[in-house]
Amino acid sequence: MIPVDLDAIDYIGAVHQTPHAGTPTLIVLHSIECPLEGNGRARNVARWFAGPTSPQASAHYCLDVDEVVCGVQPPNVAWHVGRANVYCGSPTIGIEQTGYARFSTEEWLTPDGSRQLDRLVGLVDALCDRWGIARRWVDETGLRNSQTGITTHAAATAAGLGTDHTDPGPNWPVDEFMRRLDGSAPTPPTPSEDDEMLWLARHESTGAVYLLQGSNGQPFWRHWLPSESAVNIALTLAPVNLGNQGALLDILADADPTRAVPDNALSLSDADYTRIATDASLATADELAARLGT
Repeated sequence: MIPVDLDAIDYIGAVHQTPHAGTPTLIVLHSIECPLEGNGRARNVARWFAGPTSPQASAHYCLDVDEVVCGVQPPNVAWHVGRANVYCGSPTIGIEQTGYARFSTEEWLTPDGSRQLDRLVGLVDALCDRWGIARRWVDETGLRNSQTGITTHAAATAAGLGTDHTDPGPNWPVDEFMRRLDGSAPTPPTPSEDDEMLWLARHESTGAVYLLQGSNGQPFWRHWLPSESAVNIALTLAPVNLGNQGALLDILADADPTRAVPDNALSLSDADYTRIATDASLATADELAARLGT
């Protein structure tokens, strides 16, 4: 999560907004339908909403890889999701993020995408704190039942509340977003472009180091390395290998152990350890330890 100070966000007032004195209870996520990037993209979109050629639309916040810009100050109403601009009598908060609704999950979770997701989580976390919004994912059924929390334009459309938009698309990483938001999983640090180290986490009690995520942004929650043998295997460990335990073991056993990273590992609580250990194959872990000579 990248913490966001709501009071420090630059404000570029959108042309189309409506005063409201209610308390927001629902956050609606969108995609801008542009490349997933920084380079002032969010700021430019906010300026578009505020300019003389503004569409009949607006958003409370525009977000990209690098920053968040405010276009409408809650609880004022932004024009972002049709009839769901006001939901059950309360204004909704619309957040536009760079990316395309056609993206695969892998495209959403590139290193840039992961950094943007961290920024989005920080923004949503701050909004939930300020307005008392439930940290709960709401699908179209939940919207039909007047549930509050966090949803998408697509879900509002499916529930008959929005327009005809389906952003941010069916592959937007809801599970990863919620894990980062509610703290049920640690968020790996974002590496630099030339950083090929693995992202690891060390259990606070046992010292075991778990392999969380590879440098290509793919999650590897089900596999772990003993702390004495944390190794860098760069991009060698591709997602295709995860379906074959034997191939995984062979790759790890042959990896160059010269760039150990346990000192840089994140810290895992007992709760995180329990969740990961439940999913992990203990037989695979024991075989891996044996092959690495630990």
